[in-house]
Amino acid sequence: MPYDHSVCRTGYRFHGMPIGYPTDNDSRLGTAGWLTMVPGLGTIFVLSRYGQTNRSGSAHNTVSSVPEHYRELRVGWQTPAYRWGRLEPAVGATQRIPDGAPARSHGLGWLEWRETF
Repeated sequence: MPYDHSVCRTGYRFHGMPIGYPTDNDSRLGTAGWLTMVPGLGTIFVLSRYGQTNRSGSAHNTVSSVPEHYRELRVGWQTPAYRWGRLEPAVGATQRIPDGAPARSHGLGWLEWRETF
């Protein structure tokens, strides 16, 4: 998780944004998920997140300049492992609700291919 530190003042960031995590300092994020394996078809998963970013209203927060609520839902499927690898298509949506402003929502989707050696 990104952080600010007395020695490493920028934390783990790339172009000012946190690397590998959807929140910044002063955030709370809860995640719940479910997955099931279907014989011969692979794994189906559902992931849900809810959180609050920039709870103190710091102007230095790189994810949100004002306090906001964050919601996310993802649904996907991972194929069984074949000799060429496996595929993982998924879709989802996120919603950010800044204090005193209208909600911003967007959809997302991806197709991931994993190969094991």
